[in-house]
Amino acid sequence: MDFKDAAVQYLKIARYSHKPESLEDFLKLPRPFYALAFMEQGTATFVSGEQSLTLHPGECLLIPRGTVYQSFWHGDLPVHLTCHFGFVSDAPFADRDIPMQILCDASLGELTKKLYAEKDGEMLSKLAVFYTLCARLYDVMQYTPKPQPDPRLAPAFSFLQGVRGDTVSVEMLARLCHMSPSYFYACFHRATGSSPIVYKQALAVQYATQLLCDPSLSVELIAEMAGFASSSYFRRVFRHFMCQSPRDYRRALLEALSPSAAAQ
Repeated sequence: MDFKDAAVQYLKIARYSHKPESLEDFLKLPRPFYALAFMEQGTATFVSGEQSLTLHPGECLLIPRGTVYQSFWHGDLPVHLTCHFGFVSDAPFADRDIPMQILCDASLGELTKKLYAEKDGEMLSKLAVFYTLCARLYDVMQYTPKPQPDPRLAPAFSFLQGVRGDTVSVEMLARLCHMSPSYFYACFHRATGSSPIVYKQALAVQYATQLLCDPSLSVELIAEMAGFASSSYFRRVFRHFMCQSPRDYRRALLEALSPSAAAQ
């Protein structure tokens, strides 16, 4: 993994409080980044599919990118610190299937509090704490190793992770992998369950979901940054993958990320 693969795309840490016995619903809002929550007071139950986890004070909850869930908040005034983060590439965790999980590791809580204290400090010191937190998280998280894809496809995966606006064809990717187009397509589909073009679109939409966290960026600019030929085509592809428009997704996401909204 190159250093650039671990570059931070998104980083936000905030303290959230919730009304007692309140519910937050993210079943239609897949998380575009990872979240690590440190519970300070109260308790909360997180339900994702058949999984149900109850978070107590002093514990941390890791919510992987793409998770959909509901959270139920209990106690007089449930409060938590949460670090939301995403990388330019998913390479730091790309070889792991990571479930939503509770982590009873004191150093994670201390590092989360330290990162929150650095939120208005120097950027380099903030990043130093963040990467120390990630390194500890990497060591203590529970995961299942992902099956390794056909190594012959590595040049195609590497190219697709780094490309944005360039036109991509099956023939081009096949040449990178020294395969015939038909054989490459069959191998790629077997490894990913999708065509190379759909795979590239999914990566672009994933990248766009993180850009939508920045309210200063217009949807038109995000479409360009994510490599789409036009904003109308971006909206159509985004709706196909996310079942909602970019504007609706942004509105719901920014509301969810607002500490003041959580306290209402």
